[in-house]
Amino acid sequence: MKNITTKEFDQAVKSNTNVVIQFSAAWCGPCKTMTPILDEFATSREDVTAFKVDIGEETDLATKFNVRSIPTLIFFQNGEMTKQKVGLIQANHLNDFIV
Repeated sequence: MKNITTKEFDQAVKSNTNVVIQFSAAWCGPCKTMTPILDEFATSREDVTAFKVDIGEETDLATKFNVRSIPTLIFFQNGEMTKQKVGLIQANHLNDFIV
């Protein structure tokens, strides 16, 4: 899963139909658990692209999307934010979140 910056964010979200962004931090234990789950999920779904944003490095994005706890997943369809979920999501629940 690619880390993206504020400069890359709009292009990444708009150039893919279904995008999941994981807001996380290097020191966050649940984020470390969530990353491979989301990565595997995105690999298994050709219609979903996943990116990661480090809130310590990209504070403007965290503020823009009101990220107060991590991990936070935000789902975008056709460039528009449609869903947000805070906390660790198990692989079997990701499909419910994305659909």
